[in-house]
This record gives sequence, C-alpha cells and structure tokens, in this order.
Amino acid sequence: MMRTVKEHKTILSIILVFISTAIFSQEMNAIFSKDSSNRISTGAYGGPFVSATQLNGNWGISIGGKGGIIINRKFALGGIGMGTASDYGFVGDNFSGNSNASLDVSYGAGGIFLEYISHITNTIHYSLPINLMAGGISIKDNDLDVESSSAFIIEPGVNIEFNLTRSFIPGINFSYRQFFGSSLNNLDDTDLSGFNIGMVFKFGSF
Repeated sequence: MMRTVKEHKTILSIILVFISTAIFSQEMNAIFSKDSSNRISTGAYGGPFVSATQLNGNWGISIGGKGGIIINRKFALGGIGMGTASDYGFVGDNFSGNSNASLDVSYGAGGIFLEYISHITNTIHYSLPINLMAGGISIKDNDLDVESSSAFIIEPGVNIEFNLTRSFIPGINFSYRQFFGSSLNNLDDTDLSGFNIGMVFKFGSF
C-alpha cells in the first residue's frame, strides 16, 4: 500500500527525534567532563530567530527568541518562545453554515530547548537543537474566533553557525516541527507540523 504524505511526515519526525536523542546520549559524558583545570566551564547566550515555516502545506513567517546557559562549550539549555508572524489561509468549516469559508490559522508556543554544539571555537561549526514546547493554535474567520486548541511540540533541527566575533554567532537553521495532542476539527497534528528554514542570531559569552 502506498504511504500518504502525512504518514511520511510523521515517520520523518520520529526519525529526526531518534537521531537527536542518540547524539545527545552519546555526547553526555564528554559534555559534563571537567577540563584540564578540573572545573566545568559555563557561558550564556540569547537572541532572536526568524524562519520560513510550513503549516498545512503553506509557507509563512515565524519569529521568536531563545536564551540559556552553555556548559563546557558543548551543551546549551534554556528557554524558548515563538509564534507565527502572519496568518496561514485555508478553506474550512466556520461552524456557522459555511463549510468552505476562508479561514486563517496561527499559533504560538514556549518551552525549553536542549542543544549539542560541535567545536564552537571553529569559524564554521554546527549544533543540534531540540525544542520542547507547549502552545496554542487559533483558527479565525476574519476576526471571529472559529476554534482553538492547546498542543505540545517537539522540534529537532540542525544549525550551521559562523563565528563572526567573540560575542556574536549567527547561523542558518533547518528543523522539523511535530505537533502532538491538538483537538481542532479543521486541522490535525500532521497538518500543523512542518519544516522550518531560517536564521538564528546568538549574542553572548561563548
């Protein structure tokens, strides 16, 4: 039997989460090992990010910010918040007698992130973030609320980063956002899930 696009997207998200978890587990001993001075080093960073975000097959813009601590220049953890910067249009049921209404969906979420950083002192390096968030989705017909729901999000990704200065590291981000537990009638978790491509800007002490 041929697999549907939704099934492929769900399988991809599971694979990405599995790969991220495996890499984190393999690196934990190195991350928390002490350096030559017998101590654990710490730093911190924060900054905004902007992404082209896929939702229900359409592309739009999402923005957000994140910040946290860095341990031994290899592992970061902290807080993250983000949301759509524009509504995503689709045709659906407004539950007022029109099953082909022009509706808009948007969402916002916040939570924590974990990030493995490879060779942060190299001019070009990569990191593997995974975001664990909870948030809300809203569907509207013009300015009228149609339905809303809470949900959980797991978002694994990869950053390609560039050390421009000692305190500023911009990067290109690729990730996949998987929704869980939404209860909308017009859209399901697979409709809400999708790819992200964007820029992340890190300011701090690395």
